[in-house]
Amino acid sequence: MISTELAEWFNARWFGEMGAIDGQDVAFIADLIAQHRPRNVVEIGCASGMSSCILAALMSSAGGGTLNSFDLMEHYYVNPEKPVGYLLAEAPPHPGVSVTVNRGKTCLDVAGQIDGQIDLCFIDAAHKHPWPLIDTLGVLPLMKPGGIIIHHDLQMFRTAQGNAYANGPKMVLALAPPATRIYPDDASQARGREVMKSRKISHNIFALRVPETRRAFAAQLCEGFYFGWDKQSYQLVPSDFAMRFSTFLEEHYGPYVGQAWAEGVRRYSTPVESPPLPRVGSLPRRILRRISGR
Repeated sequence: MISTELAEWFNARWFGEMGAIDGQDVAFIADLIAQHRPRNVVEIGCASGMSSCILAALMSSAGGGTLNSFDLMEHYYVNPEKPVGYLLAEAPPHPGVSVTVNRGKTCLDVAGQIDGQIDLCFIDAAHKHPWPLIDTLGVLPLMKPGGIIIHHDLQMFRTAQGNAYANGPKMVLALAPPATRIYPDDASQARGREVMKSRKISHNIFALRVPETRRAFAAQLCEGFYFGWDKQSYQLVPSDFAMRFSTFLEEHYGPYVGQAWAEGVRRYSTPVESPPLPRVGSLPRRILRRISGR
């Protein structure tokens, strides 16, 4: 349920260019949290912290828990003078919910920062294929069977704007077995638009229910590594991450998944050395957007 207070808080701070969830997305997430009442929640991609604030407020109304948010960047890509998660300093009340922002971290760092299995994971980081697939496989071994993985920005594959185009969430959805897919219904989308600011597009979000057989699920998802990766030279896989991810896949899923990753890297992405994180104000916003993939 979206309270009047939460809607007012959101509407006072949301703007379309911030890349965050809109009212329609909030309604979908609210329904999932009310239904599943997750206690251990992970977010991949914090940015302004808008979704972190919303998740914390919704979790509080559903009984509380722990929220860990992870972001590769140290500063907000739209305004590098602000730290990642800056909106949490003015978050709506969320009693019973502990929130931690883990800056300079990726999906491979989640295991070292959380306790227990993940009930719900919200992925809203780099959207260009294969990054949403990487993030999904990165958290999957930590997910509770029956848990929920939410992906944002599904509709980015439709955009005519070259820099904004991203096929990642769509690829994950297409690879997931139909029985695992959860879509927002028209009623929740309309309800979100009525009370909270929203974009013109709808159904820009979906979720996957994690099956009991997570290794078999991963074997289906990893087929995506063979398909052409979205071409953006600034998002070639850093060498250190490529090696870490390869080891991770072999450890958790076996050689089949690892081979798919290795072949994808060979075909589409010559690994590069990890660049240093930019200092505040050292790069123009358009470049920071590209680095963050948002």
